[in-house]
Amino acid sequence: MVATHAHDDHTAGVGDIYAAAKAAKFVTSAAFTSSEFFAAVAADASIEDQLVPSVRHEYKTVLDEVMRRGRAGAPHLLRASEQKVLLEVAATGSAPGFKVTALSPSDEAQNRSVRAIAEGSAREDMRVRLAAPDPNEYTVALWVEVADVALLLGGDLLNGPTACGWRRVHESHTPERRARLIKVAHHGSQSSHWGPVWMDFLEPDVLAVLTPFRLGAERSVPKQRDIDRIVKASGRAFITARPQKPTPPKDVKETRALLQTIATNVRERDGSPGHVQARMCPEETVWRVGAASPAYELK
Repeated sequence: MVATHAHDDHTAGVGDIYAAAKAAKFVTSAAFTSSEFFAAVAADASIEDQLVPSVRHEYKTVLDEVMRRGRAGAPHLLRASEQKVLLEVAATGSAPGFKVTALSPSDEAQNRSVRAIAEGSAREDMRVRLAAPDPNEYTVALWVEVADVALLLGGDLLNGPTACGWRRVHESHTPERRARLIKVAHHGSQSSHWGPVWMDFLEPDVLAVLTPFRLGAERSVPKQRDIDRIVKASGRAFITARPQKPTPPKDVKETRALLQTIATNVRERDGSPGHVQARMCPEETVWRVGAASPAYELK
C-alpha cells in the first residue's frame, strides 16, 4: 500500500485501509513533510497547531499499526526513493510476474526535505516555527510492470526543482518498454507535465486517467488547456469527475437558505465521486475501460 505524499486528497482514509489489509506493507516517501515527520516521533505540544491535523492523524494511525505488526519480525514500513524496487514477484505457471519500482523522490528531494525541517527556527517563546514545503515535490511516482505491460502512476509529482521531479525521473529511469497507461500527475496541471516523459516513456496511444482538483475557478485543475493537451498526447483519456464544482442538490440549497444568517458556505464538500476502471488480460492489446458516473471520457 502506497501513500504517495502528505496531502488530504491522497492520504484520507489510509489508516483504515491499512488496518484492514492485514498482510500489507506500507510505503511512504523517503522525503517527508513536517506532518509526516512528527507523526513518526514524539511531537512536542508546541508544534501541534502547526501540523495538518488530518494528515498527521492518518500517518500516526498507520505508524501505530506498523509498529504493532513489526513485532512479528519483518519490516512493514518501506521508504520509497528513486529507482528502488518496492515489490517483485516472478511469473509462476499461468500467473504473470510483476514489478513495482519507485521513480521518486530523488536524493536531492530527500535532502531538501531534511533541510526544510532542520531550518525551523526558535521564536522568543521557544516555540518552533516549521517550514512548509510543498508535499507534491516529494511525491512517490511508480513504474508498474505486469508481464510485458507497463504503467506509470504519477501521483502529484512536479516537474522540478533542479535534480527533482519529472526532469530527474527522465534522467534516471531507462524503461525496457513504454507504458500503456498513465495516471496523470497532479490532476493534469501544467506544473506536472514534462514533455520528454510523455515522448520517451509512453506509448503514442497511451490510456490516460486523472482526477480533478476543485477549489474555486482560479485554482481548480485541469483547465481546458490542460484537457486539450492531455487529449492530444494520449489515445484515450478519462477523468473521474468534471473539473468544475457540481451544482448543489436541492437539499443543500434548502439548508443553505435556512442557515444563511449564521453560515455563509453551506455546500457538499466534493460532490459525488466517480470511478474509472481499466482492465486488460495478458493476451489482450486494448484496454477495456469502465467509467462510473460522474466519470467520463475527455474529448
